[in-house]
Amino acid sequence: MSDDRTILLQFIASLTLCDHMGDVSNDVSDVLKKLGPPYDSWEWDEWHDLSERFRQAGITTLNGTEFSPPDE
Repeated sequence: MSDDRTILLQFIASLTLCDHMGDVSNDVSDVLKKLGPPYDSWEWDEWHDLSERFRQAGITTLNGTEFSPPDE
């Protein structure tokens, strides 16, 4: 079973797939800061930026979906 930190990170990763994130963006930012290093230092302006951070960190969604690298 996953620990609370992993579940929380997977939940946030899942949220990045939503169409309209404006309503929860500040809350997600606050949660990342509360998780502490290295997440409190993540700078992001767009949801695709956050998705890329999750991809680089190997974090998946709750369903195990991995994030694809950005198109080059």
